[in-house]
Amino acid sequence: MRYELKSYDDFCFTLEVIRFGAGLTGLAPTIKIKRFTANEYWDGSIWDSSVTTFNMSEVDSVNLPGLYVYDFSIGVPTAIDTSVDNRYIVNIEESTQPISEYILVTLNRVTDVVDANIVDWNSTSATLSKNTDSNLPEVTVAHNTDYVKYDIANGILNSDIWNPIVDPTTLATSPSDRDTLARAVTSTYLSSVYKSKYDSSKTEDTYTCTYTSSDKFYSSSLPSILEMEKLVKQDAILFKGWSGSGVPTMADWESFKMKIVGFGIDTNGKYLTLEDSTGSTYSYTSGSDSIIIKIQNTASPEEIAEAVWEEPVDSHSTPGTFGLLNRVIAGLVHLNHRIKDTEYDQKGRLTGCRVVVYPTASDAEADTNPLSTIIINSTYNSGNNMVSYLATGE
Repeated sequence: MRYELKSYDDFCFTLEVIRFGAGLTGLAPTIKIKRFTANEYWDGSIWDSSVTTFNMSEVDSVNLPGLYVYDFSIGVPTAIDTSVDNRYIVNIEESTQPISEYILVTLNRVTDVVDANIVDWNSTSATLSKNTDSNLPEVTVAHNTDYVKYDIANGILNSDIWNPIVDPTTLATSPSDRDTLARAVTSTYLSSVYKSKYDSSKTEDTYTCTYTSSDKFYSSSLPSILEMEKLVKQDAILFKGWSGSGVPTMADWESFKMKIVGFGIDTNGKYLTLEDSTGSTYSYTSGSDSIIIKIQNTASPEEIAEAVWEEPVDSHSTPGTFGLLNRVIAGLVHLNHRIKDTEYDQKGRLTGCRVVVYPTASDAEADTNPLSTIIINSTYNSGNNMVSYLATGE
């Protein structure tokens, strides 16, 4: 099937028949046309439920062999009535070859040029001028009224990113397709806000403080105790001075990145305990503070540095890691190590030994659970001076 876009008065169709590079003459192809949305066919004067077949004419068997045409725009006895539909199906057949071809036709309804000389459009008192090439209106900034700006802004900013409009005619919507801006916005939103992780029906992301406390964040809209357990270690943005509804006044509120470290329930209601990157807690005021819980945990530079420098090294024992290397270095600076298997030459010079590093003082005293063993070999010259010193891991 082929597709054609035509104007309302251009209903001419052609068929070209070629075999081995040469057009075939003397054929008798036929054509019929049907309205797309109704079971009716054109009979030459009206649309009717009966099928009418028309004979196509050969254009020029000598100069244009193999080319056949039928023009519904002229028609017999009248030109086709295209006022009833925008789309049509055309069928062309030639039984001796055989040939059967279908054409989907969509009409462009432009029937004349546009006269854009319209004055005072939507009470703007601005005259629309006509483009000399297209005859279409040239709209200037003066025509962008507050209503126009509102419609544009509202259509963009208040559009449904979950189900954008996919059919401008029926305003039908569909879930956001992949690789679309709406899908990107949706993904960004889901990755930044905790929305609905424990309850798919929940639509509120912001939790407002409902009881004043010096160290606990109380909110009546928090989930159940069982579900709050899932929030521990999640990031939360604390808004001091914003109740969680309406547009916050920039001068009246500030935000802090917090970590949820605990939860509970008492006579004052359900609560969360929060700490910032330094481990500090805050006080909260009922009706004046709020939090948004995030689904992604993002560590600040301060938190990363603190986690690295405050990480205990005594739990690291994997060969080749920095954790184990730090433990060995601690042993080599005379912390939890012992020298074993010493060897001396005839002059009493140390020529070899093993230096064993242990994880704890008790292991060093008991000679158990060694972390690393270093083999040391040395040589001397006739003047009792050391010539070489080699330390290798066993």
